[in-house]
Amino acid sequence: MLLKGIEEELYAGTPDGDILGLSPQVTSALDGFVCEPDARNLEYTTSPAIEYGSVQAQLQERRDTLAGYLAENGYNLIPGSCMSLEHDCAFEHSTPGNPYHARIRDLYGTDVVTTSCHINVNIEDPEEMIRAYRIIRMEAPLFLALSASSPFLNGKATGLHSTRWQIFPKTPKNVPLFTGYSHYCDWMQKKMCTGEMYNVRHLWVSVRPNGVQPLEKLERLELRICDQIGDLAVMLGAIALLEARVLQILEQPSLDPLKVSWVNAANREPALVAMSAGNEMAAALNSLNAGFHDWRTGEQSTVRRQLETLIDSVTPVAEAAGFADRLQPLQCVLKNGNVAQRWLRQYRAGKSIRDIVKQAIHRKFTCAVEQKCMMW
Repeated sequence: MLLKGIEEELYAGTPDGDILGLSPQVTSALDGFVCEPDARNLEYTTSPAIEYGSVQAQLQERRDTLAGYLAENGYNLIPGSCMSLEHDCAFEHSTPGNPYHARIRDLYGTDVVTTSCHINVNIEDPEEMIRAYRIIRMEAPLFLALSASSPFLNGKATGLHSTRWQIFPKTPKNVPLFTGYSHYCDWMQKKMCTGEMYNVRHLWVSVRPNGVQPLEKLERLELRICDQIGDLAVMLGAIALLEARVLQILEQPSLDPLKVSWVNAANREPALVAMSAGNEMAAALNSLNAGFHDWRTGEQSTVRRQLETLIDSVTPVAEAAGFADRLQPLQCVLKNGNVAQRWLRQYRAGKSIRDIVKQAIHRKFTCAVEQKCMMW
């Protein structure tokens, strides 16, 4: 098993579902929470852990601490990955005077005011890290489809299942699959020299190699594409799916999009990058029902079918490592739909967006510990 950890972004606000800029207040009162550029975002991270019980306990403790503080002050956690209800579209600075935050505001405005779940797994070898990055980059849309929870924005249904991934700025443009660690380092340094990246963290793509000093040492693969996941059992299932896939990749050195793909070798890397982008946007639009082009064969199926195939493929790896049970809640998502699909069913049945959000607040951020689907 691998070390793993989570970075989770959350919203907080009123019992009626209105999101407020509470991060300065929360971070001054509670340890372990940090401000994002806009005050309506809160973030915390878990410490790296091997065992799933430890990861779950940390996630539950962080959420319980935050929810308890908010309740004492008349507020709630607000589910979803976009600001679903009508809101002020002006940027709300969490730390006025911070030059990085000012740059984010000027470049992107409130398109960054979304919430997400970033899953990190440890890989020691930098070349293996880059190879795993290439594969997970091609398969990241599957994780977006599992987690999609942002069908509404500013009081309207957008027609998307993950509005967040549609509007969130991917930067820089045309991030390559990287042929190796030296290519990654050279490319990153060039982008920072040209000003396309503000710093080493300004690489906003579905998945990225990362570390404390990533140009000196890579330590973790960070999957960034997931919408915020309210059900902890589903979140742990997504973590288990990523870990099992990475373990499988490490066991099979021949797995590599740059070496094993239907795309002509002369044009393979840019064609695969374009395929990945297309699959991401398809998943943002229709999540589990979206079409999906397989990077190995070029065949098109659905995201749902690809997920079923991937889960079946990695289950023996998870069984050997002792965490196959963590994959089970993903079957609930495949059967019943993700949060966006369930919310849209309610919306089409006539329920208002506000009532949908208020009902989700009432159910809170549940944890399906009884091996059943505890869904919003």
